Amino acid sequence: MTYKEENDKLMQSVLQGTFFNAYKTDNEDLAYLNFKSLEMIISPICNLNCNYCYITQYGDKLYPKEIRDNNQILKNIDILLDWIVKNNYKPKIDVFSGELFALPIGFKVLEKINNKLSDVTIVIPTNFTFILDKTEQVKDIIQKYKDKGNKLFLSASIDGKYCEDNRPARTNIVRDDDYYDKVFEFCKEQKFAFHPMIYANRIEYWKDNFEWFISMFEKHGFNGYPLYLLEVRNEEWTEEQMKIFKDFVYWLTDWCIKNRRDLFKQGFNILSSILSTIGRGIGCGLQSALYVRMGDLAIVPCHRTSYEGLNYGKFKVEKDEIVGMESDNVENMIATYSFDADNLPVCECCMIKHLCSHGCMGCQFETVGDMFVPNPNVCKLEHAKIIGFVKALIDNKKYEEIIGFCSPEKRIALNLVKEELL
Repeated sequence: MTYKEENDKLMQSVLQGTFFNAYKTDNEDLAYLNFKSLEMIISPICNLNCNYCYITQYGDKLYPKEIRDNNQILKNIDILLDWIVKNNYKPKIDVFSGELFALPIGFKVLEKINNKLSDVTIVIPTNFTFILDKTEQVKDIIQKYKDKGNKLFLSASIDGKYCEDNRPARTNIVRDDDYYDKVFEFCKEQKFAFHPMIYANRIEYWKDNFEWFISMFEKHGFNGYPLYLLEVRNEEWTEEQMKIFKDFVYWLTDWCIKNRRDLFKQGFNILSSILSTIGRGIGCGLQSALYVRMGDLAIVPCHRTSYEGLNYGKFKVEKDEIVGMESDNVENMIATYSFDADNLPVCECCMIKHLCSHGCMGCQFETVGDMFVPNPNVCKLEHAKIIGFVKALIDNKKYEEIIGFCSPEKRIALNLVKEELL
């Protein structure tokens, strides 16, 4: 057996022992809890040109132009879905794209999934520009999923009235008050949530932006505030922007306390992630989803790390049927699935490692040339977040109460930060 053949078998074995076993319909073993997802990366094409977007900057390397043929993408989707059906798998499927509903094949992709799979849940991030001209088409496909016994969830990727300038459109798209009312009305009706990105540019407007989101939830009669906040972990944050971000985290923590929100469950992710514990080595989906690029059926680390040389391999196809695996960098696959971010260089001896979200692996590769080496500027950003959070707890006399519910590791880390502040 050649070295390549051994790596092919190793790749098959690793995936069988994790994701493929987890996809089995009768597998409720908690050991497979973090391996339930499969992400189909459809296309990098988008109708927005977001300032912070890695696809805008590196799309041709992440998803080369020679594998963007729409007919081939649709064919590969059929091949992958047939493989899922043949093996009686039931993964939770994420459909990732630049903007799916702006693609000429967007609805065809969703129709294929709905027609071939049953009892499946699909999640799609979308910038909601479809609300301007395709609202009824989207409602129709959502209803078709319900009729089949499937579930289709959309995650509203809008940054809000005061920060949408970070997401300029490639064409003439008007996002006025009427547009936002329609977005919120749609999400209220369908029970969808929002996930804006907190970026360096216009960070000074985020207090106003947050209050705007809250006012819109109340205006449109939402049950609670379905808002998932995440800072953009890119390197371009300046020292001044980090100070403003730290102040915003302090302000948001103060707001949550005064509004009697449970920081462990209702901290809009950006705060609750500091306190929560996960059962894997990093908080993002890198270790908990199988990422498949549909242009060539490549199995990649994630949608931001699908660079040549990093990819694990691809599905081997014969006569339009998946028959096995072809390895490329199986060593990176094993390293990525097994590492713990707390033990990365710099992180290993960092006092906030048990509180930190850690850097984005894609950003790290793009800026320092190695997926596993943190970007120093992102480290500074995460320190600013933790300091703002802890200071707000102390000033609101909630610190002792909060740490009483934390794990021992987090309690030690929080006390270290507190000592630095005092």
